[in-house]
Amino acid sequence: MSGELKAGDRLRVTARIRVLGYQPGDKGTVVSGPHLRPSGARYYIARMDKDYPDTRVILADDEVEADA
Repeated sequence: MSGELKAGDRLRVTARIRVLGYQPGDKGTVVSGPHLRPSGARYYIARMDKDYPDTRVILADDEVEADA
């Protein structure tokens, strides 16, 4: 659970929730968010370090945490 991240914050994939295509500890940067789905679930749009620079990925709040 990420808390409240904002654009420019660093994040990492949690070990608690498996994200398809990423391993726990993979890092990235929040591009925008938080956004709310109609269900009330929060998500972020992020650029992950291991992807091409123009690739964006949607990550649920419980899939990421702040990279302190």
